[in-house]
Amino acid sequence: MIIALRGLLHQRNYLTHNIYALFIDLIEETILEKNNLLDSDVHTYIDRAWQLKENLFALAGMFQEQNELQMKEAGK
Repeated sequence: MIIALRGLLHQRNYLTHNIYALFIDLIEETILEKNNLLDSDVHTYIDRAWQLKENLFALAGMFQEQNELQMKEAGK
């Protein structure tokens, strides 16, 4: 679970904090491309953001299930 959280944290931080730095050359190109982009390449960024959202929702669901299980066990 910790590994999943660290991976999602890295994704979230990259998408939310580094896009501007990427385009003004403060950081090197890693996950997202910046050179020779077309208008249609915005879909790449949108797809990455949606994937992150889905990953976060899935992880939140896992936490919720675990919490409900613990609450049931505590009520026994």
